Amino acid sequence: MKLIHIPTLCTLAAITLGQAPLHAADKAKTKPADKPVTQALITGTEAGWRPMTKDDFVNVNCQDDTWSFEGNLIKCTGKPVGVIRTKKMIKNLELVVEWKHKQYGGNSGVFLWATPDSIKRLEEGKGRLPAGIEVQVLDLGYAELYEKRHKKPSDWFT
Repeated sequence: MKLIHIPTLCTLAAITLGQAPLHAADKAKTKPADKPVTQALITGTEAGWRPMTKDDFVNVNCQDDTWSFEGNLIKCTGKPVGVIRTKKMIKNLELVVEWKHKQYGGNSGVFLWATPDSIKRLEEGKGRLPAGIEVQVLDLGYAELYEKRHKKPSDWFT
């Protein structure tokens, strides 16, 4: 099985995606009780992993300067709101997310899966975001801004 590692940092969200097989031999080496886990980190330098680069992604509906690639970071200006995607479909992924919102109450998300039809519509200039499964990435201040803007409680934020 081919292993892939994606370190990503957008202005709004940083993404690390990957896929890895679970080996029985790895289980036998270390039991969870043997060593406490203090930090889990995938840098793209471990055996079988490679960092993904600009060449692994396609701009779906953004301006050319909306997304930029610097080292292992992917940065997003957020203008216009839009989508990049991997060129190849990734299956059986593992997701670790780190993000940084540049303003209080920032709102972003990572789509783990999107319908092909919705991606096609975006490529045709119709809509901003795909239909699919999204991991919502909100700054802690988003709930407060939501309540001020909509004049109702933000009881669905957890």
